[in-house]
Amino acid sequence: MWSKTKKFFKHSETIFLARAQVFLGTVLEVAVNVEPTLFTGLFGKWFPIFMIVQGVMTEYLRKRGDEDMKKAV
Repeated sequence: MWSKTKKFFKHSETIFLARAQVFLGTVLEVAVNVEPTLFTGLFGKWFPIFMIVQGVMTEYLRKRGDEDMKKAV
């Protein structure tokens, strides 16, 4: 199981982090839209969007800088 998980993320902690950020940002975006008063004080309106953009940018920069990742895409 663990080897399949590592293979899915191409043995890269950076890719794992980027995808975790995108997932967390998506979950928070849905939560803010469902119950805005619950998350307004904790995260603010733009935090989930920030998490999604940050995750996408992290993954893009990681793939752009690594020659092996360019071949895998």
